[in-house]
Amino acid sequence: MKYDAFENGLILPVLLCGGEGKRLRPLLGAEKPKQFLNLLGGERNLFGVTLSRTLESTLFLPPFITANIRHKAYIDLELTLLNEEPVLFWEPENRNTGAPVLMAACYAYIRGIAQLMILPCDHYIDDLGVFHSDIRQASNITEQPIVYLGIPPDQPSSDFGYIGVGPDGIGFHEKPQREFARCLIKNGALWNSGMFLLNTERFMQSCSQIDAATLGRAFSLVKGSVGSHEYYFDEMEYSKMPSTSFDRFYCERTSEGALLEASFAWNDLGSPDRLKRHNLRYGSQNV
Repeated sequence: MKYDAFENGLILPVLLCGGEGKRLRPLLGAEKPKQFLNLLGGERNLFGVTLSRTLESTLFLPPFITANIRHKAYIDLELTLLNEEPVLFWEPENRNTGAPVLMAACYAYIRGIAQLMILPCDHYIDDLGVFHSDIRQASNITEQPIVYLGIPPDQPSSDFGYIGVGPDGIGFHEKPQREFARCLIKNGALWNSGMFLLNTERFMQSCSQIDAATLGRAFSLVKGSVGSHEYYFDEMEYSKMPSTSFDRFYCERTSEGALLEASFAWNDLGSPDRLKRHNLRYGSQNV
């Protein structure tokens, strides 16, 4: 692994691959969720496309990948295309996004990496140049523990979290009812894309004020499971981590942070309607 110079300002890209495709069931299943399907054409699945976004920029360190151990074959297949050796966190069971994000932050803290970028692996993103430019802009906001990449809403929807900025700081609203979503949009709120940049040290300080016990448990798991580049966790110990989204664990419990409006085209491909916008159909997939 080429993590030789921690002071070079590079960002650790954290690829979240543990989703189970629940919003698209029964068309998709836990054994082969959305991120391992080729929904965009070309030769690579959504995970592979996300991986390539981190390789086509000088912003990033080699990737940090969190995934369920039962999806190892899908991950390994894409990694044959890499020249760099990534860090791999194999979850023994799915605990939503809260646990892997916390553990990625603990890893970055232990290794002295100043910033990490959280990237879900099941989205469509257009114009990589603009995408990387937005991330560079987010990385320049160093006074906050977290910088959210918000998406301009194209309609009121209860499928997304909303982020707005008020007199007391950041306000986060997880999947509100449609009418409330309409009010949020009117007041300038953006969709939560699930992509955000963490300032490692400031985030660890902020997180310790919200839930020091859970942060400490995550830190112990990471510190006690160090491998050459692959981390495996005891199933019983890992099950002690709360099964909750990062949104609920952190975002809804703090007003800290900054909000950056994304300039690139984005689609979470999370529903039949969202897929239709790219003329994508489940029927063409071997699921």
